Amino acid sequence: MPQRTRAWFRRFLGILLILGSILPIGRLLAVDRQKRVLVLYSTRRDSQIVAVGDRELPRAFERGLSMTVDYYSESIDQARFYQTDYERAFQSFLSLKYTGMPFDLVVAMSDISLEFVAHHREALFPSTPVVFFATDGSTRRLANSTGIISELSLAGTIALATELQPEVRQVFVISGVSDANKVYEETAR
Repeated sequence: MPQRTRAWFRRFLGILLILGSILPIGRLLAVDRQKRVLVLYSTRRDSQIVAVGDRELPRAFERGLSMTVDYYSESIDQARFYQTDYERAFQSFLSLKYTGMPFDLVVAMSDISLEFVAHHREALFPSTPVVFFATDGSTRRLANSTGIISELSLAGTIALATELQPEVRQVFVISGVSDANKVYEETAR
């Protein structure tokens, strides 16, 4: 995992631990029963962020809460399945899979995941606190939520890359067809 990604991920984990100890989310999760946490990723299940998150987030929660956590994660996989019908089907899937299992916390690990939670919160997680990580500076915070907004800086990333590898002369941007990918492509131009 790139050093920059590890750095923001460590910051995010640290903030989750701090928030868990000082905010109402911490008080909510501090009740004696085992807590249920759902993490929503926008990427494929086999992406690096999911692998690291699924390994480290349960440990971070358990250290912060001094108890085991009933940890669940789901991948929206928006890059491969971007159709509106898929979003509705994914919402139905979560509703069916987690019927009768209220979560104590939902973690949205991207703008896409946060947008999904915003659209389907009433049906899926009506009173569940949300912690999020987003990169869009215009992200609107949901009620009963907190998170980190770390704006995307492609120019800063390229500047760092050329500083670390001064021999780089060309940069290629590979993009998909989803709306999110189009935004990245426009930003890169």
